[in-house]
Amino acid sequence: MTIGLIAPARHRGAQRLQRALEALEPGCVARLDLDLSSESPTHLDARRASWNGVDLAALRCAVVMGFSYCDPVIPSPGLNQDWTVWRYDYLAEQQTYSYLHSLLLDLARRGVRTFNDPNVHMACFARTALFERLREAGLRVPEMLCTNRLDMVNAFRDGKETVVWRPASGRAIWQLFLDAQRDALVALEKPPILLADTRPGQLTRGYLFEGKPLLLATYRYPDPGPPERLESYMEVACPQAHAALARAAELVQGRWLEVQFVQAGDETWIFDLEADPDLEALPAELQARLTERLAAALTGHPVAEPTPDAEPLERPTMFLRRMLRILFEFEESKYS
Repeated sequence: MTIGLIAPARHRGAQRLQRALEALEPGCVARLDLDLSSESPTHLDARRASWNGVDLAALRCAVVMGFSYCDPVIPSPGLNQDWTVWRYDYLAEQQTYSYLHSLLLDLARRGVRTFNDPNVHMACFARTALFERLREAGLRVPEMLCTNRLDMVNAFRDGKETVVWRPASGRAIWQLFLDAQRDALVALEKPPILLADTRPGQLTRGYLFEGKPLLLATYRYPDPGPPERLESYMEVACPQAHAALARAAELVQGRWLEVQFVQAGDETWIFDLEADPDLEALPAELQARLTERLAAALTGHPVAEPTPDAEPLERPTMFLRRMLRILFEFEESKYS
């Protein structure tokens, strides 16, 4: 039986995972193009589901990368706009997404272990409802607020030493919420944002396979310096967090998840869940470790034990933030 690897053709994380899987079991991967190109035809009916000639029901499992939930509601057209012209591209994209959504759900219905099916993406899409669901289940979630009302934002910040923010959906990292962010982001005509109280300790990213950590890495925010330090990570063991992470994965039924949390003593505070973990966010060495462990877990081979780092590993970026800041200040000076 083969492993179905469903991802866009140029998805770099999927390309690395395919190489790691093939190194363990040559020929075990059926690569399926999530972009539905003409070279990767699919078929779905009551009796069978196939993709590029592969019988999907016969797969050992299916790994989905580069897929995310999107709201398929069609916006209302303007009174003087031609629906048949201005909505064509949107309708075509919606129908493609609808088919993919159905196909991936059908894998789970036919008994194929899927990492992850669309239901997990939907659970993680509505972040505010997700956090309340975790809280009701007894997990520790920091005090949060989702709003675009300035009075409620000011009341939430009152008495708190540090508040962080992120968009209410999608992939993002928590950032400091200062007066500049408040003035730029909070208004009735703008979408609500998500605010959270902080907890002492470093933010940690946990990558879970079937509820068990494959890699836990603490995250350090960049420091503009001088000397400038880029964002960095260190692999850690953190066994006291394992039970809470497993419970979070169980609640959303996610087989392959990224969980962002802060470990404060014996308390695990969960800040985020992501149904499509992004390996690109990690330094190259941690990407390689995680990919090898994921490949081993998918093929049933022994998974390497955690290797805590003695020194932080920086994630290279295209431009140093100091250089960007100089450029921004230069541009600002021209018009001030």
